Amino acid sequence: MGKVRIEWNDKGFREVLTSPEVAAATEALAKQIASAAGDEEDYSVKRFEGGYGGSPRVMHTVRTATDKARKEQAEDETLTRALYGGV
Repeated sequence: MGKVRIEWNDKGFREVLTSPEVAAATEALAKQIASAAGDEEDYSVKRFEGGYGGSPRVMHTVRTATDKARKEQAEDETLTRALYGGV
């Protein structure tokens, strides 16, 4: 069997990872996770452009926004459970 050569299309990856469609999908998922964790005011969704470690992608994070949410996360891992579908 011969060798297989794969040529990555870096420009294409960058276009996809920074596209409005991917940004909307990651935001919707982050909002779904925040909603599953608890009350809307207890969790915040934040958008990061430029991604992590210089990556070109758009990313969203879900964070605790209140003392109540921080306590629930520390004691019951509410945000962590929401991330993994309540498992």
